[in-house]
Amino acid sequence: MLWFHSIANKDLAKKWLLPHIYDYWNESTKAIARFSRAIEVTDPNRRKTALDVISQSVLKHVGVLTDKELCIAAFAAAEDLYKAACADGAWDEHTADYLSASAGVFFDALKNRGYTVHYYIDNHFRRYQLREAFFLYPKWFSVSGLMFICPQYTAFRIIQTICKLEDSEMNMRYYQKFLPEYYQDGRIIAEGLLARWHMDNQNYIYLDADSDEEFEQRYEKICNQPGVIAMLRNEAPAQGSKCLVRYPEFK
Repeated sequence: MLWFHSIANKDLAKKWLLPHIYDYWNESTKAIARFSRAIEVTDPNRRKTALDVISQSVLKHVGVLTDKELCIAAFAAAEDLYKAACADGAWDEHTADYLSASAGVFFDALKNRGYTVHYYIDNHFRRYQLREAFFLYPKWFSVSGLMFICPQYTAFRIIQTICKLEDSEMNMRYYQKFLPEYYQDGRIIAEGLLARWHMDNQNYIYLDADSDEEFEQRYEKICNQPGVIAMLRNEAPAQGSKCLVRYPEFK
């Protein structure tokens, strides 16, 4: 049976070594959704092997990229991850496994090369969209190798704790009622985390759904920092929208 497993592994390697690094998350082709479903329909006894092959394939791509190419790929990956979360955001164990095996490995490799993504997003949401984002984004980006923080999300969790509510019970009625009281606390905690992650050279996404006048000042502070890929989005992630990026000096 060893010959069978060897052939099967070669078939997996051929299947998952995609033509370009961007192909693993390209939102224009719904890559994350498609490949997560591909993991779902894989024989349960072969899923771990398939995920390992995906990780190895991503690292093969990373290994042949120059620093400039790697940083450009990181910009594209962060953009596609955010767009995918906003457009579909379907979440299950297979999506988590795929994101961890592909994006998680990629952003760890980026950090090991001395670069990090700091993605600042100034986007507004309808009330029901905001609640969905609060429950999806932290886990979506965490498994993808990106820390996530949002002042409104932090306030949301403070309110949930104060009210002693389970996730299923926590709705936007409580959020709107208590937000004026805890909004500033949420912002202070979020800014503290930003400062820590910046010092620790972490990849992160900072979403502000009700930005203040200092938002772009925070972004400007991280620009031109060694190794920091500084991204700024103040348009909704629709087709044709723009995201500003400033690359560091390449090593």
